[in-house]
Amino acid sequence: MAGDVGGPTEWDDPNSRDWNASGGPAWSGSGSDWSDSGQAGWDGQSEPPPTRHEGEWVETIGAPSTGNASGKSKVLLMAAAGLGSGVMAWMVVQNTERPINNWSSTTLTNNVTFSLIMVTVMGVGIALADAAWSGGIRRLGPVALVAVPAALVVGMVAGLLSHLFYDNVLNWMHEDLDPASFDLLIHPVRGVAWCVIGLGTGCVVGITSRSTSRTMGAALAGAVGGFLGGALFDFIGLEGLARLVGIALTGLLIGLAIGFFEEVRKTAWLEIVTTHGSARQFILHQPIIKIGSSPTSNVIITNDAGVPREAAVITRKGNQSLITAEPGATIYLDGQLLDSASLHDGSTISIGSVTLRFRDKATSTPMAGTYPPR
Repeated sequence: MAGDVGGPTEWDDPNSRDWNASGGPAWSGSGSDWSDSGQAGWDGQSEPPPTRHEGEWVETIGAPSTGNASGKSKVLLMAAAGLGSGVMAWMVVQNTERPINNWSSTTLTNNVTFSLIMVTVMGVGIALADAAWSGGIRRLGPVALVAVPAALVVGMVAGLLSHLFYDNVLNWMHEDLDPASFDLLIHPVRGVAWCVIGLGTGCVVGITSRSTSRTMGAALAGAVGGFLGGALFDFIGLEGLARLVGIALTGLLIGLAIGFFEEVRKTAWLEIVTTHGSARQFILHQPIIKIGSSPTSNVIITNDAGVPREAAVITRKGNQSLITAEPGATIYLDGQLLDSASLHDGSTISIGSVTLRFRDKATSTPMAGTYPPR
């Protein structure tokens, strides 16, 4: 039996392929529809870099914290961004379902549109939150220019794949399964369909970093979050709020999964060191990492006149990391004026009045921290 993919999922309901019995976008209906739902040191010879006193750290550095608080904060940020983006996606779905249904009531159109909204709003939202964390407000524009077109393309592809999967599997289930088996399988089937949406969302977040490894990791994490959100959707049981809670929960799970997987998978990162410890970390995803005040840098340090637009470049190959000062930039590595040198776990990099500490998980040991003198 060919037909739509939404509406009630009772085994014997002849309209159960229409995800929205009320005639709205198929994935946004009710019941079991998819969306029912300082200074590092001084050698005594060269002029030491200036210090920065407590309370002077700028927005892109963040508030002082200790231990692994920076990594945990990043995970929580990604989860919050996913939740907020999920709520925004729900609002867009609510306000576009009637015009879309009036224009075309086919489930293909409705389902692809729903996926496009979900991937675009959540993918761009999480990507912008990640950009603000690592580079401040100046980073938002360049990231948005990449995230929005990427989300539109990925969202269309994700919508087509999800629709084709759900439609064909649902046809088979109606024709060959008894009601008990149908009711048992419908939840993981929807989970797989929403998994594609999560995968697309993760791809958008990864693409903005221009890192293949991060894109693959974020896509995998997003797929996990999407599957969980889709599979758990029918169990929410909040009449009138099911769609809002379902989409928001999916966004939260996608953001949480991306943040958690990146924290677990990170192999090398930079910490900004203050007199109180690590304030913020930058995970090094790419083989070439540019440090400076330019919004196109991978690690952005702003509001410090001592940090040039292009300060240094870290090149990573296997377990080896090399840092090279850009022409004209004054950089100190472990208190020594830098030209080019290898980085080791715990190495401190001073640029202007900001001190970064390089961390390498393969050789790392618990550190109390190396703080710039007052």
